[in-house]
Parts: sequence; structure tokens; C-alpha cells
Amino acid sequence: MKVRPVRSGRKPHYPTAEEFGRKQEEIRIMPLRWVKNSAAAAAFGMLLVMAACERQETQETLPEEGGNCAPVFVHGEGYGWLGCVAVTAPLFFSEEEALAIILDEARTYGELDFQAEETSVIDGILFPAEDGGKTEVSLALDGKSPDGNITFEFVSLNDLEKWGQITRDETGGASYEIQETAKILQSQLGQREDSVKTGVFYDPYDYEASFTLEEQISQENPQDDFEELQRKKEEAVIALSEENLRAQVRDFIDWLKGQGVI
Repeated sequence: MKVRPVRSGRKPHYPTAEEFGRKQEEIRIMPLRWVKNSAAAAAFGMLLVMAACERQETQETLPEEGGNCAPVFVHGEGYGWLGCVAVTAPLFFSEEEALAIILDEARTYGELDFQAEETSVIDGILFPAEDGGKTEVSLALDGKSPDGNITFEFVSLNDLEKWGQITRDETGGASYEIQETAKILQSQLGQREDSVKTGVFYDPYDYEASFTLEEQISQENPQDDFEELQRKKEEAVIALSEENLRAQVRDFIDWLKGQGVI
């Protein structure tokens, strides 16, 4: 067999080296000690390219608002990644922690007495499956108003596990597309014909911002030992996530006011 040069071909669907090189903002999420290590920097860059390809392929174009379901109000990336060079586990909220924040913000900002009581079960919710098809799930939303005319769901890491929405690669790494999963759920809840107003919140853990915060804290506290640095980093990341979740709740309450519900 003779080897012949390829003189022309289709543009690949993944980013080229030149295109990726222009994305200098990605360097901001790489720890400085990795930037100085050529091997670590190269590995991190390749993983970012792979993650970008996968996310580009799986994202769907979804309506911002449908029927009586509010749009997903985006505050925080709602994305986590664990595996290979990303060895620090994302700091996601437990459902109990998130619900406490949601109820508190609804009470302080909107004077709404939401209850963390599940609604009746909703059948026929479809999520993407690994084989390219769809996975059908039934779910009860996480909370409601006392009269049941307002309901809400918080999309958590636990939900992704139950609904089969954690993407795993050949190396054992996992990506958590919480915001995108929330948008898929919202688009289907918006197709219901009842009069109940629904909000969909999501865990706002911000993968990129967490790296920035951690590097900033390391630089500002060189005297601290490892455990103290970790404590300060976790506190900063959790505080950012809490504020982003509260912002989602405030936007939902403002949407309810615009709908004439409250």
C-alpha cells in the first residue's frame, strides 16, 4: 500500500491547535504551578480541548421560557469536573443545604413561605441517554408554596446520578453538567398545561471561578499551612455558590411578580 498525502479535507468538529491557542482566557483557570510545568500544562490543555468538544456536542438549543415554567436563571456555571489533573472534588451542595438556602432567600427577599415538601410525581421526563437515545424518568419536585400554586426543583449532583446524566470518559473522569440538565428539565416542565408556576434552580458550583479563588487565596496567604489554605478555599467557593443560588431565587421571585402571581 502506498502512502499518499491528504491534500484537502473537511474542517474538524473539534477545536484546532490554533483556535485553542487563541483562547487565552482558559489559562486563568490553570494553577500557576502547572503553568510553569510544561508537561502539566500540556496535559491540562488537552483535557480542556476534550471537555470543550464533548460539551459542544451534547448541548441542546432550548427555549428560555415555556408556559408556566420560568426560565433557568443563570448565576454560576453549574459545571464540575473530576479526574486526571482535576483531582479536587467539586464542592456541590447537598439537597438539604440547597433547600435551606432557597427557603431562606424566598422568605427574606419575597416574603414567601415555601415548603420543602415534594409535589405529586411527574411522569415522562426525558433526558439524553449514553446510547444516543432518551432515558425516561419520573420525579417529584422538591418544594412548593402552601397552596401548591408555586413549585420548584433544585437540580443537584444526586439528581444527575439518579437521572443518568453524569458523563464519564475512558480514564474514569467525570463531568457534571448541572446547568444544562436543569435547562433540559425546564424545557419539558414548560410544556405542561396546568396553571402551577414552576422554577428550576441548579447547583451553581463554578469550576473556573473556583480555580481563580483558590490561586488568589494561596498567593494572599503564603504563611498558611495546607489545611488552613484548604479551609479558606472551601469557605470562599461555598460562599460564591451560595450567593449565586440566592440570585437564582431572587430572579424567580421577580419573575413571579411579573406574572402577577405575587
